[in-house]
Amino acid sequence: MRPDVRTRQKSSRWAVLTAIGAGALLGGINSLSNVFGSPYSPHALRPYQGIFSLEVLAAVLGMAWAWALVAFGLGWRSATKRLAAWTGFLALSVASVVYYLSDYAFGLNDVFSTGEMTYWIAISVAVGPASGVLGYLARQGQRWSIVPGLAAPALIVMFTYRTGSDHIQPWPYAIAWVLAGVLTIAVTWRWLLMLYRQRLVAP
Repeated sequence: MRPDVRTRQKSSRWAVLTAIGAGALLGGINSLSNVFGSPYSPHALRPYQGIFSLEVLAAVLGMAWAWALVAFGLGWRSATKRLAAWTGFLALSVASVVYYLSDYAFGLNDVFSTGEMTYWIAISVAVGPASGVLGYLARQGQRWSIVPGLAAPALIVMFTYRTGSDHIQPWPYAIAWVLAGVLTIAVTWRWLLMLYRQRLVAP
């Protein structure tokens, strides 16, 4: 086997392992922030009061854009478009399984929500690959890369909504909009810097 083929295979294996790890973290943190932060959880660290920071974290991670952004980030660092699509789907599927397993294990749900988990895995079939490929295209260093690049903040704006208890408002909403603004500036700055460098090396 040629060295370049072995390198690609090793890179693909690491990408898959990273996607599994990222998905497990996303689903686990999303669930556990509810388990320990919600005032109504059987394992609440502060029963009937809740922990403000964990409630905000749960609300933010519970929005669809947070999950899509994980797939986007994995696609950004992928070597190929196919790998970007695969790791995006894999991460969101693993996140769904871990989330519902954790909820069941810690008593947030009396029964294991197979129906809901299957529903979100089905959503991952479309959202994961699409977000992953957008991340991959955004990194390509072409003039058109700004379009898929701005998809990340656009996803945040489109899928931000009021969520969580009244006493944590408007923090989840505010965090989402601040993050959308930061990503817009970062993506635009990177794109303009790329154009500037291309102009410097142009004959």
